[in-house]
Amino acid sequence: MQVDQLHVTILDDGRVRIDTDAISLANHLGADELLAFLGRLLGGETITQPKAHAHTHTHRGQQATH
Repeated sequence: MQVDQLHVTILDDGRVRIDTDAISLANHLGADELLAFLGRLLGGETITQPKAHAHTHTHRGQQATH
């Protein structure tokens, strides 16, 4: 069984970096919702950096590229 993982790094300047490369398709939406919640909780600017292997799909009727 694959175990999904989020990799969290607290940078020297206090920013938080979260890598989601190890999330399965089955848990992708849940990870997106968690990241949105953390963005609201932590405040500040949220920056999403697309990966070279980005793909497009739909989340609850809205187009998303990751």
